[in-house]
Amino acid sequence: MAHTLPDYTTKYKLATIFGQIDSGELAARLKSINTFDRRGNVIWMDDFEATVLHWNTTKTGTSSDVALDTTMALTGNQCVKLTGGTSANSAAAMYKALAYPQLGKLGLEMGITNVTGIDSITIYLTVYDGTNKNEAAIRYKTSTTALQYENSEGNFTDLVTITAPKSDILTFHMWKMIADFEEGEYMRFILDNTTYDLAGTQYRTVANASAPFLYVACILVNSAGVTKDIYVDNVIITQNEL
Repeated sequence: MAHTLPDYTTKYKLATIFGQIDSGELAARLKSINTFDRRGNVIWMDDFEATVLHWNTTKTGTSSDVALDTTMALTGNQCVKLTGGTSANSAAAMYKALAYPQLGKLGLEMGITNVTGIDSITIYLTVYDGTNKNEAAIRYKTSTTALQYENSEGNFTDLVTITAPKSDILTFHMWKMIADFEEGEYMRFILDNTTYDLAGTQYRTVANASAPFLYVACILVNSAGVTKDIYVDNVIITQNEL
């Protein structure tokens, strides 16, 4: 007995199953690293897929290190591993100096893993404008699980106490700090799914006549004892933040 197959082309409309996507969504689907918070225009970004780490590094204390690593990555094949050494206040830092198009609302985003037993993780977004050094910084202090910002006097001040971010090499927590370098103040800080309002809070400004440039950094400080590693990936610098 002959059987008639269902007309799937009629039953299931295959021609159009979703609306037109915008260019930002298209870029994200084509493996752009700019997928977490898309506000602002990208000035520069680094996915650390190059064979050489194009950042300056600083290491203090026994066994501290900074290096490209293929053990883990947020995207792609590799990221940067910061290793805090065994002596007290051992530190590992990565930093980059760049030109910036104009003063204004700038953002710094990166993915960072967490690990128990360290002292702190700090990110810096600093603008030298030819007259002043304008320094915005956010620190996670593990002993108190406090997020802190650097105030106008250069001291770290508690913003909020949080539940400790998940601690393992598999989980990259997304950090994004935004500051207005025309008004001289922070705007906000984002950690994963939570946004913290810093509008009206002044960052540190000190006289400095260095030629204009932009400086970004991530610094791990370890407690005494055993070496501790964190991983950093997908650094993005933006302008024209909302």
